[in-house]
Amino acid sequence: MEDPLHAGSIDEKLERIAEMLRAIADEEPWVRRRLTELRASGAYADPFEAADPLVSVVIPTYRGFESLRDVSLPSVLGQTHRNLEVLVVGDAAPPETAEVVRAFADERLRFHNLAVRGPYSDDSDRAWLVAGSPPYNAGVASARGLWIAPLADDDAFTPDHVEVLLEAARARRLEFVYSKLRAHLSSSASSRPGWASSACRVRSTTPGSRSWS
Repeated sequence: MEDPLHAGSIDEKLERIAEMLRAIADEEPWVRRRLTELRASGAYADPFEAADPLVSVVIPTYRGFESLRDVSLPSVLGQTHRNLEVLVVGDAAPPETAEVVRAFADERLRFHNLAVRGPYSDDSDRAWLVAGSPPYNAGVASARGLWIAPLADDDAFTPDHVEVLLEAARARRLEFVYSKLRAHLSSSASSRPGWASSACRVRSTTPGSRSWS
C-alpha cells in the first residue's frame, strides 16, 4: 500500500504538506490562549508548591516486554522520589506484557493495552519517527500526576533522575526540564554521552539502551 503522503506529483505532494501546515497554524492561537489561561489559573502553582508531587512516568511499549522487565521498570520503581505512578501502555502489546507488569506486584504500576496498534505508515523509517505516539498519548491522558516523565521500554533512569529534575524544575519554576543521556550501543562498545530531548514536564490539564541521568 502506497503512503498517501508520497503519492502523486511534486505539486500534489507540496499541496498536501501545505494543507497539514495550515491545520497546525490554525490551532496555534488557541494553543497560546489555552497556555495563557493555564498559567493564570490557581492550579498552575500546584506542581511547584505541592509538598510531595505525584510524578506520572509514561512508558509506551509494543514487543519490548523483556526490556520492560529487565531495564525500564526496575529503574523507575527504584527511584529516590517515591511518589510515582507508572503507566505502561501497550501498542496492542502481546500478553507477556501484562504478565511482566503483574509480576512486579507494585501498586504504583498500571497497565492498559490498546486494542489496535498505530496506525503507522508502511514506510518503516517514517513509522519509526512516530512509533509509540498513540500509547504515549493515551498514558498522558489518563495520568494523575502533576508532572509527566516519559520513558521508553528499553531505556533506564538513573536512581535519582526524577528527584534531581524535579528539584531543578521546582526551584526555578520551569515547566520543562531534561537531562543528559548515555547510550550503550552494544555489550562491547563504550558508552556515548548525549542529550535527551525530554525528561520531565508539567502535566497539562487538557536498538541498545539508554541511561538517563
